[in-house]
Amino acid sequence: YITLQMRGAGIVIEAVTDGNVPIWLGSLVAYGIVIVYVLSSGAMAVGWTNTFQGVFMVVIAWTLGLYLPYRLYGGIGEMFTQIQAARPDLLTPPGLDAAGEPWTWGAFSTFILVSAVGLMMWPHLFMKAFTAKDDDTLRRTVILFPTFQLFLIPVFLIGFSGVLFAGTPPAPDFILPFMILETELPAIVVGLFCAGALSASMSTGDALLHASASVFVEDGVAKFVEMTDQLQRRL
Repeated sequence: YITLQMRGAGIVIEAVTDGNVPIWLGSLVAYGIVIVYVLSSGAMAVGWTNTFQGVFMVVIAWTLGLYLPYRLYGGIGEMFTQIQAARPDLLTPPGLDAAGEPWTWGAFSTFILVSAVGLMMWPHLFMKAFTAKDDDTLRRTVILFPTFQLFLIPVFLIGFSGVLFAGTPPAPDFILPFMILETELPAIVVGLFCAGALSASMSTGDALLHASASVFVEDGVAKFVEMTDQLQRRL
């Protein structure tokens, strides 16, 4: 999962530099930045970067989610009308799987169930519960957590806006930066998109890195080697 996050950052950097910075180098730079601030401040760095990058990411997602359908199709309603006419299979429940084949209801239901249960089992998520200042803070977090789903709405709109896009990206993973660059948006808008995409990958990648390191040390190395708390933090 960390690899996916850093690869996303690398894709954005390669796209906006017109291939001058390859994916591996862009991913390495993003990963290096994450390592620096996680090593320097630990969970505190993860918390604050998640806060600022998360807010910025949501704003950028909603901006693009509303702008791209309007720019490319004339509006959200018109976008779905054109998709219904050209690719009705994409709007027929339960939709298509990753291979582009019609999904069965059994497979769709299983995917939803595994996603819902698995989401709460990710170590980097439930480990954050132990960083809450008090019970009230934890309760507010539990109450507000479902609002994250509001972030998925513009993501879906961005994805649908690429279905009938006239251009052909070098690879499916490049569709969003490809659309942004091909629509000839102002440089400042392209820059904000890049910052939003990098925020999305790094705000998740830092939590994953911190959780992975904690699990590796606490549940791995510490079981075989006696270490002080200070040594565990350094490792």
